[in-house]
Amino acid sequence: MIGSKNKSPQPIPPTHKGSMQGAGISANGRHFITHTSLSIEKTAFNSLTLGQKMFIVTLALIIIYRLTADPLGTIVGFLGILSAIYFLDVVFHLFLIVKSLGSESDIKFEKDEILTLNDQELPVYTILCPQYKESKVITRFLAAIEKISWPKEKLDVILLLEQDDTETLEEVSRQNLPSYIRTVIVPPSAPKTKPKACNFGLSLARGEYLVIYDAEDEPEPFQLKKAYLGFRKVPSDVICLQAKLNYYNSHQNLLTRLFTAEYSLWFDVILPGLQMMETAIPLGGTSNHFKTADLQKLEGWDAFNVIKLPSLIPPPLKKQPVNWEIGSGNVPGGLRATCKLTLST
Repeated sequence: MIGSKNKSPQPIPPTHKGSMQGAGISANGRHFITHTSLSIEKTAFNSLTLGQKMFIVTLALIIIYRLTADPLGTIVGFLGILSAIYFLDVVFHLFLIVKSLGSESDIKFEKDEILTLNDQELPVYTILCPQYKESKVITRFLAAIEKISWPKEKLDVILLLEQDDTETLEEVSRQNLPSYIRTVIVPPSAPKTKPKACNFGLSLARGEYLVIYDAEDEPEPFQLKKAYLGFRKVPSDVICLQAKLNYYNSHQNLLTRLFTAEYSLWFDVILPGLQMMETAIPLGGTSNHFKTADLQKLEGWDAFNVIKLPSLIPPPLKKQPVNWEIGSGNVPGGLRATCKLTLST
């Protein structure tokens, strides 16, 4: 949608009272409907500030000048700086490994705690499922959702679909969806990102708690109950629980084994070390459990960010059960997954 050019970004008010649905930003002569009231300063709309751009340009000019005046010395110095940075990174990771050894950062549950939960007392739980070009895995995903141990009448599963994704729309239409699963077509608008779709889903959420799953996820059946119990065990200022992620096809080939090793290192070693330091913990792009009211107070997700991370700085976070994903067993898909993992971490 094209609008008149503004000298400075202007907020677009929501179209529904008491909701962020339809809200967005008008900037550079365009309307960006993000379904969140986040101000432009809190988003990735402007990836670099003027000062940062000036610093990069100045640094580039200095490097070019040094390469002209002393090529060998400049290259040696540049490699020396990179080596120092890499060395410090290795030392920091070793420190995190030591911190994580013997630590108990996970929330623990007794089996009886889970089995004795009264289904009648459980609240409604919303599951947001942003889907785009996922027709090949939707059947498996729906089967995984069916296995979740939670009263089905208290599940609010929202499949967030895109209007131009005809393959997924047709595949979903062929499914015999149960009453607790509803399909929602996200209104087409810029930016076209999963966080924007999640914001639209948040405006429709009925649950007291909310979690995001990707189409390739296979959540542990008791994950919702463990998250529910987890929120009852942690302090009230903890508003997000992050499930561990790993691959369920780790033995397919060497590539999936490498992805499994990477995820295991991150979720079993690095994150526990960060948590023991009581520092900011980066969330994954899936399997984040929230109290819906708190997520709404945070104004949802930054729709200009390609990963589904809410504005938690630092994120009050604890870790909990495993969510299984499918790892790409071919090189092109593996490269795409590597990019996704790098962004998510």
